[in-house]
Amino acid sequence: MTLARRAPPALFAVLPLALALGGCGDKGDSGLICDTSAAASVQVVVTDATANVLPDATVTYAVGGGASQPCEALGSQYICGWEVSGVLTVTAAVSGFEAQSQDVTVPAGTCHVETQNVTLRLNAE
Repeated sequence: MTLARRAPPALFAVLPLALALGGCGDKGDSGLICDTSAAASVQVVVTDATANVLPDATVTYAVGGGASQPCEALGSQYICGWEVSGVLTVTAAVSGFEAQSQDVTVPAGTCHVETQNVTLRLNAE
């Protein structure tokens, strides 16, 4: 009686590849498996001098003195960069208020950047 060999399930064929691509840390040898989500670099809230949230702000960021890029509005917050580490200069402007800028250092984490939360308070002109 001869037993037929069964092919291994597809999961076992893909598992080593998934582990190799999903590893994080030093050269992927830490054993840590990271997810595929993206972390915000900086979350910004724009307020007036008395901490009232200002709607319709124009918020931008620049990395290391580079070109300015728009931040994404998300409710009353703005997301400046996804998985961008380094020094980000965040600027907010609203009609009738003085623009405000702040340098924010965003550290690279093991799998994702460490999101920094910033409140930019604008003074009326």
